[in-house]
Amino acid sequence: MLYSQSCEYAIRALSYLALQPEEKFSPVWEIAEHQKIPKHFLGKLLQMLSKNGLVKSFRGPGGGWALNLKAAQISLLKVVKCIDGLCYLERCIFGIGTCSCEDPCPMHEKWRPIKEQIMWLLQTETLAELAAPITIAQEERESVK
Repeated sequence: MLYSQSCEYAIRALSYLALQPEEKFSPVWEIAEHQKIPKHFLGKLLQMLSKNGLVKSFRGPGGGWALNLKAAQISLLKVVKCIDGLCYLERCIFGIGTCSCEDPCPMHEKWRPIKEQIMWLLQTETLAELAAPITIAQEERESVK
């Protein structure tokens, strides 16, 4: 797995928020229900995302959560850094502390291009790109009705 289940939940929640109108704040229960995420766990994830500036909240009637940035400005890398960190991509695959290009472990040259591809994917994929196919599928289902 590329990232934890917590990170998967965060990506799903953010993708849901990306599909909402900009002025809409979605309550935790709504996001949790639509994305099949435990409500209390989602609340903690949203707090982490808020501390990192990815979402904002509004209290009171009509309150809830919304993206703090445009969906196109939120890369998967930002989400993964916020929830999981990048330790698994920054350290040696064997856990050798001295592993580097100058002093490589036996897997260094094989792991480095994979690591670079993963980083490239996380940097270039945005919530807007993830939410677009979901929007198209929803529109297709509604046109059939």
